[in-house]
Amino acid sequence: MNGPPLDKMADIILPPPVGWWPLAEVWWFIIVGTLGFITWAVWMVWRNWALDRYRREAISRLDEIERQWRAGELDNPIEATNLLMKRVAVTAYTPEQRGTLHGAEWAAFLRRSAVRVQAPADLERLIELAYHPDVSRETEAVTHFLAFAREWIRRHHQ
Repeated sequence: MNGPPLDKMADIILPPPVGWWPLAEVWWFIIVGTLGFITWAVWMVWRNWALDRYRREAISRLDEIERQWRAGELDNPIEATNLLMKRVAVTAYTPEQRGTLHGAEWAAFLRRSAVRVQAPADLERLIELAYHPDVSRETEAVTHFLAFAREWIRRHHQ
């Protein structure tokens, strides 16, 4: 019994391994924060998609106007496009923001609201073409106005 003291020692008893559950408080904050951010991001994407519905419908209608003009079924696409742009303005802006929807005030509104789109220098002349019965000889002007209308509908700023 008086042997070496090391012989009397028992082996080391290891504690059980640490489990992953329950999580530490920091992980709960990270999980809740991540879920909150994902929920917010999905809601923002859905909200913006829903708010831009009128833009998608207007672009679809503009495509139809252009198709009819190119097929020869429409004599004055500028008239239809101008009317479509006025509908978009009524949908997207208050009366105080858009003013009257004719003449120089309409052209000034289009320039003001097209902050991310280059408005054509001859916008007033293009708008006046909407009141001509046939603009078949004005192919370049029609194409230019349709391109401006498409970009304005897509990118106008409120």
